Amino acid sequence: MKKKLFMNIIGVAVLTLIIVPLLYGCGQDTPGIALVPAVSGKAAAETAGEQMSQLQEEKRQLEEERKRELGEFYVPLPPVNEESGVLKVKAKGLYVTGSTAGLPVDEEDVERYVAYIGQLRGENSNQEAVTADGVNRLEKILAICIASEINSLVIDVKNDAGFMTYKSDIPVVQAVGANNYTATENIDSLMGLLKKYDIYPIARIVTFKDSNFARYKPEHTIRLKSGGVWKDPQGVAWVNPFDTYVWDYNVAIAKEAALKGFEEIQFDYVRFPANARAYNSITDFPGRDGRDKDEAIEQFLAYARRELQPYGVSVAADVFGVITRSWDDKPEDIGQTWRKIARSVDYICPMIYPSHYGSGWYNFQVPDANPYGVVRGAMLEALERNAALAGPGQIRPWLQGFTAGWVEGHISYGPEEIRKQISAVKELGIDEYFIWNAGNDYNPLAFFNTGEAAGETGAAGRDLLGRTGKEVLEMYLQAEKQGNYPRLYLLTPISERDADYDVFKSHQMARNIKLISYTITGAGDEENTYKVTCLYQDPENRKVTVKENWETVMENSVWKVSEPLVLIDAVGHWAGNTVCEFVKAGLITGYPDSTFRPENPISRAEFAAILVKALKLEKNEDIYFNDTREHWARDYIAAAAEHGIVSGYDDSWFGPDDCITRQEMAVMVSRAAGLETATSTEVFKDAEKIAGWAREGVAKAFANGIVTGYPDNTFRPEACATRAEAVTVISKIIKED
Repeated sequence: MKKKLFMNIIGVAVLTLIIVPLLYGCGQDTPGIALVPAVSGKAAAETAGEQMSQLQEEKRQLEEERKRELGEFYVPLPPVNEESGVLKVKAKGLYVTGSTAGLPVDEEDVERYVAYIGQLRGENSNQEAVTADGVNRLEKILAICIASEINSLVIDVKNDAGFMTYKSDIPVVQAVGANNYTATENIDSLMGLLKKYDIYPIARIVTFKDSNFARYKPEHTIRLKSGGVWKDPQGVAWVNPFDTYVWDYNVAIAKEAALKGFEEIQFDYVRFPANARAYNSITDFPGRDGRDKDEAIEQFLAYARRELQPYGVSVAADVFGVITRSWDDKPEDIGQTWRKIARSVDYICPMIYPSHYGSGWYNFQVPDANPYGVVRGAMLEALERNAALAGPGQIRPWLQGFTAGWVEGHISYGPEEIRKQISAVKELGIDEYFIWNAGNDYNPLAFFNTGEAAGETGAAGRDLLGRTGKEVLEMYLQAEKQGNYPRLYLLTPISERDADYDVFKSHQMARNIKLISYTITGAGDEENTYKVTCLYQDPENRKVTVKENWETVMENSVWKVSEPLVLIDAVGHWAGNTVCEFVKAGLITGYPDSTFRPENPISRAEFAAILVKALKLEKNEDIYFNDTREHWARDYIAAAAEHGIVSGYDDSWFGPDDCITRQEMAVMVSRAAGLETATSTEVFKDAEKIAGWAREGVAKAFANGIVTGYPDNTFRPEACATRAEAVTVISKIIKED
């Protein structure tokens, strides 16, 4: 196996204690560091030994404390002197049951089956023929790993009934009888073989479907409202995914598996039971506290990942194939929402078995008979989901390695059908997969490259999903017209929306305008832009036509749409263009309902903030008034005061939320722009109403064309300045500057 890259806290402490003393004897004086005499090699070794002994003792004490704290869930931390880190492998793996994992291994039989595989492929034709007689399932699987591209095994650690594959030392596991049917007598021997053959070991832990645990701990199951334990139609009791006691049970098993040598923990059945409509009304989930089911799964996986971090393993989750398409756990209601799970794990593993889709999926009457098309369709959806997330888990799908005889119109799944699925995955740039066969009966010929190209993304100008920027723009506009918020979420660049879908949706709904129709009239002036004319309707049924350039951007190899700013009441307004420029520049904001409200008054704090941002003024002094110390604009006001642009009513009172009058606005902009030329204010009919302290500032601003009067030749100095007037006068001094 490759060397691991991450050291746990204890390991770092060891290195620090050993290396730091050596640094003290080096080089020239360093300010703040007292130099000590260098020590001899023997003394250094003795010191290091003492430090290691001290660390061992500290760890012993820590483990005693953890035993008391964790109680029945206690699992020790990795040894102090053991490397601990996360090994990343592009896994191509096979599923292995506990009974298969427990079979004896004769390495000569493994080598014989390797030769047999070569014979099947037409190799070694000059050598004596070999047979597979007497080679057991595990030996065959090991040989497949040696001979083919398969490099990983997903091995049951806790199976579908809740029993362990090997005997666990965890107190609670022993207490609930989960060790009663272990199939692997010597897990250490098996892990040694996997290491010898350079096979990446993954521990499969069936999580919330656990009839054994439910039998011993009924209080931690899904409960009937009428009393007692709920059971699914097959008579199986499920544990409660909202219950943190259940979380700790499964996480403890995962920790122990990591200590056994497993490099990755894969949580399966990390969900609620299917057919939720049949049981939701009659069941109770203690500890739910109003949460949705997908919150419980998301929180469990995040908790498990955090708890497992010191053990140096990756965390994966198996999910239903349909969640590549469904949204917000609907209509399944099993607790699996793609974006929530993908953000909580290192690997997300959709089970996209063609036999598990009904007629019509991906436009196939019998999906099982179309392995390539179904897998490609599901993977395209999965890739689009992941492309909408920042730092999601890697996609690593489960593929069908069995014949679904119960499906009407099914086909036999041999090497060709399995390879078609693998090809569909690889062509989309994902070089990882797992094959599921419950009987662990694998045909080795399925696992050799048949010439498929990896990572094809279509013709130039098309994204990973084969779409052009214009096609995606059309999809976006249609989604906006239909109010399809999930589609808008997927097609909006990550940086331009909230990561939380519910917040994103609320922002979209708050816009309070509706797209009635649109026309894409051609390419814009810049690359990847398009001229679009949109007809919007506001809440008062007024219709406004907006012509804008829409931009498409490539993000995570997928085209997204950057929607231009639409402020419905700025369209046609005398300050409309300036308003949009300022909002786009982040100098001022509009309102959530897609309005700017240009004629609304603007406060002294807001005006100061826009000025400071527009002129890029920095604050070096803390000039705060009594009424601005806790105000959102305190630093903007302080910067404006430091640069002599604003002053308070007195030394303690600024009045940040008062509306700014027109004469105050004129004085501020004349100071900010450093205006010198002035004329008389007598040109205004109401000049006598201009305060004495403001006359010079108003005169300068008027003389330089920064402020103007009204058509009736008045200035109205004490009137509140509007939002439109504010951005207009500030835009003028920016241009003057």
